[in-house]
Amino acid sequence: MGIEKKIIDAYKRFRSVMKKSGVERFAIIGGIATKVHSNPPATDDLDILVEARANDLSSAMKSAGYRIEIPSGETSEWFPAFFAHDPNGVRLDVFVALREFDHEVLMYSVNVKRDNVLFTVASVEHVLLYKFVAMREKDEGHIRLLVDGYRAVLDVDYLRRWSRRLGVDDVFFSYFPK
Repeated sequence: MGIEKKIIDAYKRFRSVMKKSGVERFAIIGGIATKVHSNPPATDDLDILVEARANDLSSAMKSAGYRIEIPSGETSEWFPAFFAHDPNGVRLDVFVALREFDHEVLMYSVNVKRDNVLFTVASVEHVLLYKFVAMREKDEGHIRLLVDGYRAVLDVDYLRRWSRRLGVDDVFFSYFPK
């Protein structure tokens, strides 16, 4: 099963806005990153980590026709800086790289060709680490797909180190027992 056309179109549009705005470093994280690396059930939003100032980026996206929504209520350091609604109805959850971990995600992002599109995505290890932190019900299935599909090539020591630093080593050890 491929990536839905509306998600591909939203990604291409976002990539174009980033290029015009001079934002060079960004990567897909979350469900679509999992889908690019493997093949879980579809998700209807696009989670993107960017190295940019949130205000500048939201202004550029607004000028390109996105409807911008600033999160209200309870937030955390892992919550998006803003939501951008694509003119075709796709929601982009835009995360701004603030932590050392985020900058590593961008530094080690990879280009993966899927459905004739070159996607810039977080590495499998970084997608797993984000999933370890979120650990929602749907993340368990995504983690299992990625671990089963990439076990032979995963940098388990890197996962262990970052799991410890992010405070999710208990989740790490549930997938990679001692």
